[in-house]
Amino acid sequence: MREFFKDKGGKKYAVFLALIALLSAFAITVVIQIYTNGYVNFFGYSVFRVVTGSMEPEIPTGALIICDITDIEEIEEDDIVCYVTDVTQIKGTVTTHRVIAVSEDENGELYLITKGDANLTADSDYVTEENLIGRVTYYTGEENVLSNVLSFLTSNIGFLSCILMPLVFICGLIMRKSVKSLKNAIDKVDAEEKAETGSALETVVLTQEDYDRIKAEVAQEMAKEAENGFKEEAGKEE
Repeated sequence: MREFFKDKGGKKYAVFLALIALLSAFAITVVIQIYTNGYVNFFGYSVFRVVTGSMEPEIPTGALIICDITDIEEIEEDDIVCYVTDVTQIKGTVTTHRVIAVSEDENGELYLITKGDANLTADSDYVTEENLIGRVTYYTGEENVLSNVLSFLTSNIGFLSCILMPLVFICGLIMRKSVKSLKNAIDKVDAEEKAETGSALETVVLTQEDYDRIKAEVAQEMAKEAENGFKEEAGKEE
């Protein structure tokens, strides 16, 4: 890892990886919030994608809406609100409907009566402080790029992509740099070994003193051989 950030290329990779990490963290946060809470909350705002036509023609199917997290005391009649429904068949899902009345129960607690613009009757469940998300402050037209992106992120493939693809990409960059560093280290070791071998070969060269000593030893051996040869010839003549 240290070798990865030593050169300028490593610093560029570091900036790129930081950007990828931030985008991945954002995407993962979005997916986790959707899977745990049913919706996303960033700085007091939530983003939803409309999947039914209950609010048409005001809000078409596929539209992207932005909801401002709002207390129930601030909600007024004719506001469009988002809330988590308690209806058994769709319990826990986020619903976007219009407020047709604001009332109080016997304990003085406020609750909202809502209805989809395209529906004939009001919703059977009331919206309370506990399941209210907030007031819709913005919505787009029909399906657009942002709504398609949000739809992809909330899918199983999108969830896995947000986690696995960035990790695979980052690991690939780090491995690529590590392999390059390892190759450079191996080349450096080979160069050092060759340099040491060359130095060892150079030290084998004889000095003048060694040359004179070997010459004297060879001369002595030759003299002894000659002397032994003379003795053998003299013995034969006798």
